[in-house]
Amino acid sequence: MTIATPSPNQPIVIDGGRVIDPAHGVDKVARLLIVNGHISAIDPSDEDVPHDAHWIDARDRIVAPGLVDLGAELRQPGREEDETIQTGSDAALAGGYTSVLCCSNTNPVIDSAAAVELVTQIAQRVGGVRVYPIACLSKAREAEQMAELAILAEAGAIGFSDSPRPMPNDALLKRALDYCRMFDLPIF
Repeated sequence: MTIATPSPNQPIVIDGGRVIDPAHGVDKVARLLIVNGHISAIDPSDEDVPHDAHWIDARDRIVAPGLVDLGAELRQPGREEDETIQTGSDAALAGGYTSVLCCSNTNPVIDSAAAVELVTQIAQRVGGVRVYPIACLSKAREAEQMAELAILAEAGAIGFSDSPRPMPNDALLKRALDYCRMFDLPIF
């Protein structure tokens, strides 16, 4: 299905789709009016729809909030032959995802502010899904020394993980859990 792109700031009507929003208990066939990027009305009357609205026929389709992938292995930097932020973003968008959390198992790994900023800059340049970097919990993902979590958080990391490797260092994990409370950021 090809959907024409509305012009910027043009109101959008998504008509006849099955609207599913678990957060608000909605599951019904409905019409949505979107104004300035926000849902303005559910089931507006024809009189309430602006005359210049862009209409999208969503019959036999599901209309839902964007999905979030909590562990996308985008591989960039370092293993671009497997996946790039561009190809990962394209695949995510095709599957209904609007945001992905980028795992730290790149090469080099995401254990520095520069690596976090690089992923963020590439994602902004790509302009697809929102990409949120998960930084390493330990330096070089070796489970010996805790990474500089405060610096990584300041650079834009939204959480920490050495996944898919296990964390065999209980003392490091306990310190990291205590430390992450200060930033209110999760460890995956």
